[in-house]
Amino acid sequence: MRESARMKRVSIRYAALFFVVFGLIFAALGAFVYQTVNSNIFRVVDQQILMIGIDEEGTSVTDADVPAENQATQEDMPAAQATTAADASPNQMVEESLEENPQIVLLARASDGTVVDTFGIYSTYPDFFQKLPFDPNLLDTAYLIEQNGHHYRAATYRTDPSVDGAEYLQTIVNVDSEVAILDQFTVTLITGLTVALLISAGASYLLSRKTLRPIAEAWEKQTEFVQNASHELRTPLTVIRTTQELLLEEPNARIIDKFEDISITIEEAGRLSRLTKDLLALTTADAEDDRIDPKEVDLGNLANSMAAAYEDLVVAEGKTLAVSAADRALVQGDPDKLRQLLAILLDNALKYTEEYGTISMFVEIRGSSTILRVSDNGVGVSEQDLGRVFDRFYRADKARSRETGGNGLGLSIAKSIMDAHGGTIRMDRNASCGVTVTATFKRITAK
Repeated sequence: MRESARMKRVSIRYAALFFVVFGLIFAALGAFVYQTVNSNIFRVVDQQILMIGIDEEGTSVTDADVPAENQATQEDMPAAQATTAADASPNQMVEESLEENPQIVLLARASDGTVVDTFGIYSTYPDFFQKLPFDPNLLDTAYLIEQNGHHYRAATYRTDPSVDGAEYLQTIVNVDSEVAILDQFTVTLITGLTVALLISAGASYLLSRKTLRPIAEAWEKQTEFVQNASHELRTPLTVIRTTQELLLEEPNARIIDKFEDISITIEEAGRLSRLTKDLLALTTADAEDDRIDPKEVDLGNLANSMAAAYEDLVVAEGKTLAVSAADRALVQGDPDKLRQLLAILLDNALKYTEEYGTISMFVEIRGSSTILRVSDNGVGVSEQDLGRVFDRFYRADKARSRETGGNGLGLSIAKSIMDAHGGTIRMDRNASCGVTVTATFKRITAK
């Protein structure tokens, strides 16, 4: 429960981090898109108003008189505005500009900013044009102004010398439609980014949960592993220490009199050694350092060899071992690891098979697979325990396992061996009694 609460807190913290990152990305993207649209929506209008002005000889200026950052290229200019100052009169330039955009209005202003004349398609214009904002320091560049609820794009030029008392020429174009489009786009952009941020908030939380889930599972497994390992190590160490302390109470006793205590110490030390070796094997597998040395192995021959090695032990325990192995059951694997696998499966079957019981080992070929099966008619496992037999330190009957010297790591090591070989392993209950462990390998076709 504590782990779940901790994972939830960490998930929220990471979700907040992901949300901030997504928010910054969306903000940067939104700013870029807005700036691009804002620049492009006035592009044509700016090209038109930046082409009009008065040069030193009283003729209209071209973009040769406009700063480089505001110049339009010759290809971008409308054909009617590509006229040079050398071959056009002021009226002609104004007329050509008006043909391109009839909304253009030119205001001739005196040095104090008052309007002295107006040029356009109409003979007269409303008086509020004279009240349009004017800044004599803002020259040769396009800017946006607002008056009486209307929006205009404007550009101002200085006339030198003055023409008919006009010191400045201000060109304006109504851009209400462009501004309306830009405003609507801004609303849409903000709404879209807000929705995207809300979605990203949920996605951030789900992403953090998904990212942390394997970490949490690994942490829980590690905690369980350490607790179980500590318990398994503590038991033999406690027995050894207690027995040795009892021996020290009688320093003059003969070895023959303390034979049983000494035997217990040796057994527990051996058990501790096996447990340490198994823990090291699992740790190596977890670190992905459990590399195999693949060779072509005849699994049938290996099974017969292991059966021969276990023959005396099987007979001594009053049990029977039957082997049936197909010819040329070839697999690609590490002979030492495969031998260890067979030893684990045989040991496990022998431990849980009672006297006069039978252990059977089969190696057969099925299509593209080579199958190894080790079956017994022992005590078996319950349906509930069947799904956890490959978990570390898991024992269906802990009391019986301790009596037989088991520590719950054998089948876990067997699974790690099969994983390293790219195979699968499972345990099934037999119809009558006992269990069958099936390991499946990829078959190598005989040459």
